[in-house]
Amino acid sequence: MKNLILTTAIFFAACCAAFSQKVYTSVSDALKNPSSVTVLDLSGQGLTGIASEVSRLTNLEVIYLQDNNLKTLPEEICSISSLQMIYADGNNIATIPAKITDLKRLKVLSLGNNHLTEFPTSVTELSNLESLNLAANLIPNVDGKISGLNKLIELDLSYNKITVLPNQLGKLSSLEVLSLAGNKISTTESLAGLKKISILYLDECPLKKIEPVVLSLVSLKKLSMSKCGISEIPAGITKLTHLTHLLLSENNISKLPNPLFSVTSLVELNVASNAITVLPEGIGNLTSLYDLNLCNNRIDEIPIVVEKKMSVLHYIGLSGTGVQMFNSAANGDKIAY
Repeated sequence: MKNLILTTAIFFAACCAAFSQKVYTSVSDALKNPSSVTVLDLSGQGLTGIASEVSRLTNLEVIYLQDNNLKTLPEEICSISSLQMIYADGNNIATIPAKITDLKRLKVLSLGNNHLTEFPTSVTELSNLESLNLAANLIPNVDGKISGLNKLIELDLSYNKITVLPNQLGKLSSLEVLSLAGNKISTTESLAGLKKISILYLDECPLKKIEPVVLSLVSLKKLSMSKCGISEIPAGITKLTHLTHLLLSENNISKLPNPLFSVTSLVELNVASNAITVLPEGIGNLTSLYDLNLCNNRIDEIPIVVEKKMSVLHYIGLSGTGVQMFNSAANGDKIAY
């Protein structure tokens, strides 16, 4: 999950913009007709900096700087007030210029897989920011001023060195997608208040359990908590009535509780590599389930009632179990994994 990219409408919009408009791949070419340039792609060119003349591109909206050798986000781009999206993942960036606050129209800032050793407080003044990616850096904490980003929809802080989250994180009233995977946080209490959150990644965090605050996030559609040391699925899972994807692989879960089978919105359930010995008949109530991963558990058989009721099931992972064959009553297919 390292270098996670949150695939949402914002990223899709950037791709559409690039395909519908001419994309320039050098500053020199762009300067031949500077007022017409809206998309500049300088990715993968081994750059250590960019020409100061880039500031003449007064209508530039999107700039791609990924996979270069930049040690700082170029200050030259901070004077381009038209900029809306900056992608600078996969560099050696350790500092962000203070002048980034001049980019009042910026909606997307992606700085994943860089060398940031502290949370860039200056970005909290970007009041129109909708997507912030700081994944795979060396950030130890999150500035409480992040609460000022009241238009933020996506936040990726995965694979940093964060141990404690500020309570102000729960004040991001527009946040829909949040990744904290691969950090050292031991509690999710600071997430209370995220009423719009629909996708939450907490994989590889030493949480030990699905806390009540997570179960209070009633807009959740996807919850991913693999490798969290979880030993049980709480009865409160029934509160997540919109949940469609529940990913709990590589934990210490020994059984699937009956309350889980009331979450009939589930489309995907991944409990691979746990300690489950019996698949209860109640799982047949999950009639919308399309993807069921039971790999590497101690299950020996699939109840017949499951085969009869789960008519939309497309994939069932059974490798590493004692089950040899699964017969789908709906279409007669035999699926073995």
